[in-house]
Amino acid sequence: MTRDCPIDWEALDEHFVGDAPLISVIGSMFLDSTDSLIRRLECAMASGESLAIRLAAHTVKGSLTQIFAKDAQILVESIEKRAIEGEVEELEEDVAKLVHHIEAIKAAFEDYVESHPPAQ
Repeated sequence: MTRDCPIDWEALDEHFVGDAPLISVIGSMFLDSTDSLIRRLECAMASGESLAIRLAAHTVKGSLTQIFAKDAQILVESIEKRAIEGEVEELEEDVAKLVHHIEAIKAAFEDYVESHPPAQ
């Protein structure tokens, strides 16, 4: 994974045994669910409730773990930990960074799915 690449493609490819159509399905699923996950996290942030933020961050973390987006995963783990500790006022900047990471991940998967269409 390079600094400009938000996904560890090598690890993803190894995990799914080079099955490009399956990776495209995983990518498509991520693309289909991501916007609602981000909205959930942003709504939780707006509420200021640490439990809601922690749960939303935990859900996002699960998605990022499945696609080997390590930098974003580390960031969301920090958000989740700080929400557990009640440090919600200081999370806005990190959530904005996470959204930026996720937009880059979405773009990478859009390119991948376009060049490796899922099997019909």
